[in-house]
This record gives sequence, structure tokens and C-alpha cells, in this order.
Amino acid sequence: MSVNRLLSGGSPKPWFKKKRFVIPLSFFVVAIIAGALGGTKSSTGPSSASAGASASTDSSGARVYPASVDGYAVVDPATIAVRFTVHNDGTQAVSPACTISLQNAGGSYHGFDVFYMNPISAGGVTHGTGNITITSQGAQFVTQSSISCTANTSDKAVSTGTGVTVVSVTDALGAYDASSGWYWGGIIKVSGVSGSTQLKCTETATDATGKVIATHSFNAVTFNDGTLTGYGEGQDPTVDATQAIAQEIKNVTATCSLN
Repeated sequence: MSVNRLLSGGSPKPWFKKKRFVIPLSFFVVAIIAGALGGTKSSTGPSSASAGASASTDSSGARVYPASVDGYAVVDPATIAVRFTVHNDGTQAVSPACTISLQNAGGSYHGFDVFYMNPISAGGVTHGTGNITITSQGAQFVTQSSISCTANTSDKAVSTGTGVTVVSVTDALGAYDASSGWYWGGIIKVSGVSGSTQLKCTETATDATGKVIATHSFNAVTFNDGTLTGYGEGQDPTVDATQAIAQEIKNVTATCSLN
């Protein structure tokens, strides 16, 4: 069985080199392979539902949460790394247990593991990775995946949390730093997703008349308080600018979506 652990350090190994634990992204992530290699995406749970609808449950009565295996990669002859996404479509925070199974078409090579997630806020989405051992050194033959994320909870309602909302953009106007020069872009805070969620964000800078004078897009990852930072090398909420552009900026807005 596996549990969430935070990843830190300046030069982490690619996610598919990690052994037998879920790795939510954390504060110091700078260069992790973002996409999984090979395999087809599989998912479970309702893709959409109206607020107040009754949640799906399994045969034991545990609530089933929407989840998907986003891809997998061979680590060694007996091990496959998986990357997956879980959505808390409920109205309360929850820590689901996710069972992921892998096999070849005939089932002669197979393996599974259970990954216990850190709390996911109501309506939130989070990503995880982990390693699964395949029988008879058959990792290279795996072609099929399935996932089931469940939790015993009294929460039976379905939330309306369906997307990412930018709550605020602060300290984003043009500024000067003695070591790096002129720049713009600032602190973005979002709601609707959990910590360690990967996003794609775009900042838009306008002048006093509302005219767009600069835009900047970057990959981001959220903290537990909803603020975010750049995800990956060269990805940052701030961007270099000329003095003229930096001083012309009077307002900055932002949009973010799931990456």
C-alpha cells in the first residue's frame, strides 16, 4: 500500500523513477516529467452531475470519486509507474483510497496497488503518481489500466465545483529589481482546486485605457492556500520587460485552467 508524500529538493528524479508512493507536487518542484509515457487513459466515476445529486457508491456503500489513469511508463522489468488524477465532486474535504490495476490483454501479467490520498477540498482536483509491481517481470506487456477511488463518508451530495476561479492577482504591476531588471507579473490566488494541482495560467497586462500591452502564459502548481508558483524550468508568474512596458502597466488580470 502507498501513501502521499511531498517531493522536495532542487533536482528530483522524474516521477517514474520514484518507488511505491504517491508524489503530489510541492513547493520546490522545478523539473518533473509532466506527461506519462504509453498506455491509454482510463477513468471511473461520473464525468458531470448537477448540484445536490446523489453520489455514486460501490457495493460496500463507499462513495466513488471520479478518477483517471492519465498514463504509465515502464521503470524496470517488474515495475510500472502510473500518473493519475482524482476529483472530489463532494461537498466536504475527503481523503480517498485509490486502487489502480494494470495488466496485459489476457491478464497473464498484472499488478495493483492502493494509494491513500491527502485531503482533497470539496470540488477540488489533485494529481498523483506511484509505482506498481507487475507479476513475472511483465511490465513491458501491460496495455490496460483501471482505477477506483473511494471513501467512507457521510457526504452524499455532489458539489458544483467544476473549474478553476482566479480569486486575486496582487503585486503584479511593473517593477524593478537590481539583480534582474524590469519585470511584471505577481501573486495569483485561485479557488476550486486542491493544493498540488497543475494549472495553465495566463496573465494579461493593460494600460490606463484598458488596452492590452502584454500577456504571459506559464505552467503552475498550487499551494494549499490557493496561491501558486511556476511548475517546471523557466515557468514563472513574473516575466522580464522593458522599462517602458513595465511603467505603462496599470492593471493585471489572470485566467487559469487545469493543465
